[in-house]
Amino acid sequence: MLLLSTLVACLHLGVRPPGGGDEPLAYDAQHVFSGVQVQAPVAEPGVDEAVRSALWRALAARGALGGGLPLAVTVTEASLDPAVRGDSAATGGGLWYRARLVARVNAPDRARTFSLEDWVPETGAVPDRQHTFEALAERLAQEIGAWATSG
Repeated sequence: MLLLSTLVACLHLGVRPPGGGDEPLAYDAQHVFSGVQVQAPVAEPGVDEAVRSALWRALAARGALGGGLPLAVTVTEASLDPAVRGDSAATGGGLWYRARLVARVNAPDRARTFSLEDWVPETGAVPDRQHTFEALAERLAQEIGAWATSG
């Protein structure tokens, strides 16, 4: 038991950074953004705000907000289409929808297209579009945040 608690304490404390940890971390200006600009020329209402909010949270969690140029994002596709009809008598059967979110991201030094697709079951009614796209935006924002802040 003592060994386990010592191990947990060591993992919790971690290793001190070089310089004793008293100095503020220096960030690469290309990987810190002044904000997020989102354009969404798609028919899905509210997807621009869902992506913007999710990206703010993802970048803030990485300490990547506060300076530099804005991260520019264009949502090129946001769709929720019926795709597969399963056995309605089986568990999780019935109609399944394919949810898809595609965004083109322009960072100051590079650009990339991100695509995310998921399956949403119909549970007696058409899936909640707003909830579906908010969940996709959160997952997509994590991928974009990791890419935008990496070297």
